[in-house]
Amino acid sequence: MKSPEVNLQKTRLKYKNYALLILCVMLSFASFSQEIPPKPSIQTSVYDGSNLLSLSQKKALEKKLINYADSTSTQIVIATVNTIGNNDISR
Repeated sequence: MKSPEVNLQKTRLKYKNYALLILCVMLSFASFSQEIPPKPSIQTSVYDGSNLLSLSQKKALEKKLINYADSTSTQIVIATVNTIGNNDISR
């Protein structure tokens, strides 16, 4: 006969598996609600999808980001989008 401790461990494992399954299902639904923009035709450090920046501003930012990446080996990308939908930007 199995001890109560073994039964308790199996019950806990069972609930953990259910919780993990529920979390995976919730995350999969959340990923479907995001609108992913199309892949850009060129690779750059500045993607201005909402046309906020002038051409000179884009070039100046691009140059600064390339210089920063060269001196630190850390790459930064700036992207603007038209809308973030119903998402709160303060998060």
